[in-house]
Amino acid sequence: NQIIKSKTTIGQLDADDPTLMIDSEVQGLVSQGINFVNKSPVHELTQGFTDHLKTGGTGKLNLSLKIPMQNLEASKFKGTYQISNGTLENENIPKLSQINGLLEFTESNLTAKNVNAIAFGSPLAFNLISGKDKSIRITARGKLSETSIRQIFLDQNFPKANQYISGSTDWVGDILIQKPRVSIGIRSDLSGITSHLPSPLNKSATQAYSLRIDKKQDSNSDTLVINLNNNVNTKIVRTLNADKMQLDYADIHFGNNAALLSVAESPKDKHKGLQITGNLDYLDADAWRSVIRAFNDSKKQSSGLPVQKIALKIQALDIFNRRLNQLTISNVAAKTNFETMQQSIQANIQSREISGDMQWQTQKNGKLIARLSNLTIPDAAPDKISAATEANTQNSNISQFIKLDQDYPALDIVSDNFEFNKRNYGAFELNASPFNDNWNIQKLKLITPEGTISADGQWNNWTNNPNTNINIVWDIKDLGKTLSRFGHPDAIKDGNGALTGTLRWPGSPHQFDTTRLSGDLKFEVRKGQILQVQPGVGRLLGLLSLQSLPRRLTLDFRDLFSNGFAFDKINASVKINKGVLRSDNFTMSGPAADVNIKGETDLQKETQHLFVKVMPRISDSISLAALAGGPLAGAVAFLAQKILKDPLNKIASSEYEITGTWDNPQEIKANADEKNSKQRNDSPLN
Repeated sequence: NQIIKSKTTIGQLDADDPTLMIDSEVQGLVSQGINFVNKSPVHELTQGFTDHLKTGGTGKLNLSLKIPMQNLEASKFKGTYQISNGTLENENIPKLSQINGLLEFTESNLTAKNVNAIAFGSPLAFNLISGKDKSIRITARGKLSETSIRQIFLDQNFPKANQYISGSTDWVGDILIQKPRVSIGIRSDLSGITSHLPSPLNKSATQAYSLRIDKKQDSNSDTLVINLNNNVNTKIVRTLNADKMQLDYADIHFGNNAALLSVAESPKDKHKGLQITGNLDYLDADAWRSVIRAFNDSKKQSSGLPVQKIALKIQALDIFNRRLNQLTISNVAAKTNFETMQQSIQANIQSREISGDMQWQTQKNGKLIARLSNLTIPDAAPDKISAATEANTQNSNISQFIKLDQDYPALDIVSDNFEFNKRNYGAFELNASPFNDNWNIQKLKLITPEGTISADGQWNNWTNNPNTNINIVWDIKDLGKTLSRFGHPDAIKDGNGALTGTLRWPGSPHQFDTTRLSGDLKFEVRKGQILQVQPGVGRLLGLLSLQSLPRRLTLDFRDLFSNGFAFDKINASVKINKGVLRSDNFTMSGPAADVNIKGETDLQKETQHLFVKVMPRISDSISLAALAGGPLAGAVAFLAQKILKDPLNKIASSEYEITGTWDNPQEIKANADEKNSKQRNDSPLN
């Protein structure tokens, strides 16, 4: 340092208590000024605040010393330190630049007023005063600009956070240093800040949200509490481990009593881990997954904290584009039927749609394991934008900042009861996992007393141009009750058998659409009855009952089909191409008749073009006199029927071409010439 001037006097050398007086003016680098402070009695006043400061700039010291020569311990001093364009940085405060101000000190106190500086690219001013309790209190005020926000996020290695937070706001803060403890508090109403984070952290620039940040730090730990508008409160505790601060405990609370958390509460009696508690009116988990992923991609690390407690009530939750209502979540202990993983969350959930135990494993895209008593596929979530801004209509441009996460997790779900589109499908099992651009469905099973549907397959290229392919096996114990469960009551009575095949459609599994369906099916059903239903109600099944044929044809089949068609066996192979079903071997065999059907039907247009061949069974129970013209002729016909191997069935057979719609099928009797011509040309009627 350079001593510009100095005056040293001893007023009376021969006095009983001579006093040395020194008045000096010194200038030099701030770093040398701090070095002077740390090696002088002034150091006691700083409470260690200056021990590890990194500084720059220049300073000028004016110092007055009064030293009793006989009692050096009674020395007194006072002085000022003028900082010009200085810089200052340590672990307790952000880096300050362009510091300009005057620091005053005596042997008993330290003060500074209206010192100006720049922090995170924005101006601030602070005052400093030391107390008799050997403490230092710093009060500050400033503005947090958009430049400041970008710099803060960059310093924290969260560059993607800039897309969610913008604007500027005023703030006030205070720092209390009582060695070894440092307490920091920051307050702001966040007016001028726009948040595009999902609810409940979204806000417009004109809205006032109270923000309180409190930090308490000592030599071995620090505690941070962030309170937003008394609706969200977060408490984070870190402890010193191997010279590094390690995250030890975190508490996130939602609701009006969030302000109950404070830095004064000791976490010593708490287990290490994460607590999530409180009440929320609405939470968009899809949007938050996208935000968390953006932050994790920036940080490239996670807390690794085990979940200690979950106690959440959410009125409406959107997850995987579905809406859950009146949801209660509470954590549960590990269960033996769950896979053991280090990173996992286990909870019991109760809602209108889902009830049971669930486990979330965090590897890769995550894995959801669920053992449920009830699973009702929730309705599609309403529009994200209107839901997220219901309480904040000014924040209408949130959509450009929230990109729904398209990474689906692996699933292992078992439910005792499964409902979809307001229909109950019995028990449900699903095992599926993502692989590259595909989502493999290892097992999909629906189990009811009437039958079991088993499937496996793939959801291909689901990130860009999705399509679904599945293999299906349907073990049918009672076809009638199964169709009734699927929304088609009174269509078929009884019936057992099996259906196998492959199905594919564009889109995701839940976007199943019969009008875009393709594939191949084989089925056989035995011992049932297609009931008498009107075509306008039973649609295609009404046509298969053949009850509409007697209304338009010359041969009267009312005795055979008026109560529907009882069958011993139905079997067919069906090809499906973009919603058009075609079969060349659809056969029905029953006590009343044998029926062969060839042709196609369009599931989208609800039309058909079918060729139907009906062969009534002439048996002992049917009066042959009605066909032969009298008892004697009837007896002869009966003997011919037995001896000549069923010629009457062949004679009585009829063939039809059926067109039109399912509601209004048009039936055309084939005449003899047409019939013979078609037979000669190997018609599909044979």
